[in-house]
Amino acid sequence: MSGLRNTWPPSPDRVDVDASCVHVWRIGLDVSQDRLTELRSRLSPAEEARARRCRLPVERDRFVVGRAALRDILSRCTGVSPGRLLLVRSARGRPRLAGPTTQGLDFNLSHSAATALLAVARDGQVGIDVEVVDPALDHRAMATRFLGADEAAAVRALPDAEGRRAFFTGWTRREAYAKANDCRVPVELEESGAWNVWDLTVGYGVRAALVAPAPVSTVRCWTWQGTGVPGRAAIPNGRTRQNQE
Repeated sequence: MSGLRNTWPPSPDRVDVDASCVHVWRIGLDVSQDRLTELRSRLSPAEEARARRCRLPVERDRFVVGRAALRDILSRCTGVSPGRLLLVRSARGRPRLAGPTTQGLDFNLSHSAATALLAVARDGQVGIDVEVVDPALDHRAMATRFLGADEAAAVRALPDAEGRRAFFTGWTRREAYAKANDCRVPVELEESGAWNVWDLTVGYGVRAALVAPAPVSTVRCWTWQGTGVPGRAAIPNGRTRQNQE
């Protein structure tokens, strides 16, 4: 596991994804109403229907932005127009490309409050998770429940703010691993060398992790433009966690 002191320059119009590199986009999900209307027009009928099922307007709007950004970014990676991309789900609900548009690419999208991260890789599954650090969370109890015994003990021994960050660091790593492997969240992370795990620098009060197969040795980070200011997400009405697209 390693920390990645990444920067987030504007994304190029075309991105060539090879097997040695995973690309990550940071997406701000809060946009103006004019921009939202434009992005909604890019969704498929099924995505529109799913957006309408969102319980809260803010969840609906952020879903629209996230799906439009996903289609735009995958279009930049494949050269296929956003509307022609076929997106399906695995038996566990993990989204993936299907049909002739796949080109060997895999992707994973995670969002928390107003920040989303999208990872794209070739020839292997990738997982990513982002979490806004919730100051109201009982991180010691959560560490006991979800982390391994030694890691949980270390989190409980830390002062509140530091311990809370440590818990969310451990949690995002596990979520990203589970999403890369399309499995349940593990208590202990595999250390066989088959996977690389990176902690990403996203913004103040945000923790994020990326997991990719070991042949991937490079991470490139981008900002998807025109969607607000990523990394400065508040937590509306207390705790908001929306991590699996």
